[in-house]
Amino acid sequence: MKQLPNILTLIRLVIIPSFIAMLFVEDTIFNRWIFLILFTIASITDFLDGYLARKYQVTSNFGRIFDPIADKSLIIIVCIMVLLKDVDLAKLIIIPVMITILRELVISGVREGIATQQVIIKVNRIGKYKATFQMLALGFLIIGGYENDFYENCMNFGVLLLYFSVILSLLSGFQYLNQSYKSIKTNKEKQHGN
Repeated sequence: MKQLPNILTLIRLVIIPSFIAMLFVEDTIFNRWIFLILFTIASITDFLDGYLARKYQVTSNFGRIFDPIADKSLIIIVCIMVLLKDVDLAKLIIIPVMITILRELVISGVREGIATQQVIIKVNRIGKYKATFQMLALGFLIIGGYENDFYENCMNFGVLLLYFSVILSLLSGFQYLNQSYKSIKTNKEKQHGN
């Protein structure tokens, strides 16, 4: 059980490169469903590894390093693949995709910086909601298209969810940065006090 969160992270890391294949295979409804299934599996492993790690209080160096890498890589790569999927879709989502990627990179950099000062910031509730809406949005965008009303509605709903996830992304990002600043400041004050 202790190794299960790491195994789930590893599964996610193995699945992620498959999304690059979206660039090289024909854009058919069948292929979209295959990618959606893979994305759903990867998303479920993201939820489960965090849930199990918290429930059983399991931590490891592997998890600390590779879980954030797997999370960010999944979102960034799928964002790019969806962006390149369709010119008309790209016009609708280029701004939220750029904001999403920038936010993920900034938070990753901040997290790495504060780790050197032995400061740990827990993921806030808005951040969890953000991740949920991001994954739902990308799932609908993977399957969406202009073949008929069903797939067009999927794509439109995915665009709507993506914009909403960006709002949550910015809110959680500012909250994370604020918590990081306060924690670093408190940590420095304690060091000076000693």
